[in-house]
Amino acid sequence: MTEQAYKLWQQGMPQWEIADKLKLRRADVTDIIKASPKIRLCPVCGNEFEYDAINKKYCSLMCKEKNRKEQAKADVRERGEKRSEMTSHVKKDCFAFDGACKALDKLYCAWEVCRFYKTKKQYEREKRG
Repeated sequence: MTEQAYKLWQQGMPQWEIADKLKLRRADVTDIIKASPKIRLCPVCGNEFEYDAINKKYCSLMCKEKNRKEQAKADVRERGEKRSEMTSHVKKDCFAFDGACKALDKLYCAWEVCRFYKTKKQYEREKRG
């Protein structure tokens, strides 16, 4: 159990997650890590490094920065997927839609049914008559 907890920690798993997975107390996991050799694997390059703080995760600032940039790119991709998923519900034939909603301050039809939706023809008919 001790070796398994140490290997999970060495691979970068947080202490609370190790405790949950192995059904240990968090204090026990901390004690296991403190009593073990201070070697960890960098999640970016895979190199072993000696850590000087219990929460240090990367072998160098370069690996830390590289991981931060990769995470930022992944976050942007995820937001883009969510945005394209949201805009698939937009009624582009609405009288007020011109890349954005001209009638309201937000594009409500992207995530809920818009109560102001009218086609351009309906709007022109109501405006005339």
